[in-house]
Amino acid sequence: MVKLVSLANNVQFTTAKANNVKKVFFDIITNGFGAMPDYASQIAPRDRWAIVAYIRALQLSQDASAADVPAGQKVPSEPPRFEELGSGATLPVVETKPAHEEPK
Repeated sequence: MVKLVSLANNVQFTTAKANNVKKVFFDIITNGFGAMPDYASQIAPRDRWAIVAYIRALQLSQDASAADVPAGQKVPSEPPRFEELGSGATLPVVETKPAHEEPK
């Protein structure tokens, strides 16, 4: 799989495309790049933009410090607990707990 983060360094990309990384990522997910196939028929545009936002959040978080974390947020965050894991064809069901209940 092609690493999306390194694509901006590829000489095939123009400066204009490199300056607008979000559109580049969206275009790559939509049309493919190199060995990576296109996912336009499998991933809806809204979900493609969500993937782009997630990639950008990961990129921006690389230089984050503990001071950037909102007050009261544990670092790292607690992993979700599942009532049912799902089968791969179904989504997992996340445990729900009352807001006043303390974490276990």
